[in-house]
Amino acid sequence: MARLAQRFGFDADEVWNDESNRELREQRESPNVLAPGDVLHIPEESERSGAGLSKGASNRYRGTLASTSVRVVVHRLGEVLRNEPCEVLIGDPPQQTTTDGDGVLAIDVPQHLEEVMVRFPDRGFQMALRLGHLDPLDTESGVIGRLENLGYLLPRQLLEGGHADLNTPAIRERRLRRAVEAFQRSRDLEPTGEVDDATREALREEHGA
Repeated sequence: MARLAQRFGFDADEVWNDESNRELREQRESPNVLAPGDVLHIPEESERSGAGLSKGASNRYRGTLASTSVRVVVHRLGEVLRNEPCEVLIGDPPQQTTTDGDGVLAIDVPQHLEEVMVRFPDRGFQMALRLGHLDPLDTESGVIGRLENLGYLLPRQLLEGGHADLNTPAIRERRLRRAVEAFQRSRDLEPTGEVDDATREALREEHGA
């Protein structure tokens, strides 16, 4: 939602809370976790007033780059990285920051970006934060995205392409089922491999969204 607002020039809160979007608000918990096919109504608005333009003169303008807050818990090989120094590769030089005592990395990111790289120099690795790519939890792609983020499923296991014998729909479905079973066991749920309401709620609690 934040990226749509930045792209098309509307107020995200105003549009999201408009009566025309009541049905979508009831369906989605967060305006920033939407799914392909969701219909967002953007009400018509009155003509906006803008800055003046002087013909034949040098015109200078100053604007603010819209940003959004991102909070993620950083894991590395099963370890939560607490109070870990890192560099956010936005601008030059990179932004220097650290995760907090719970391993949470909190940063402000320009709304137009779809991916941000974060480097952990003391650990010798970096990771990509994809922004705006997580689908709602009531979709299969949303379940897959959360299982990937939590480390129960490797992203490449469900990517198209690769060796045909290792990437058939049946094998992808089997891998997803095994990932769901592993997650269910970790939460003391019956390991059925089926994504029921209890599993979705457990995913919501552990993933945080």
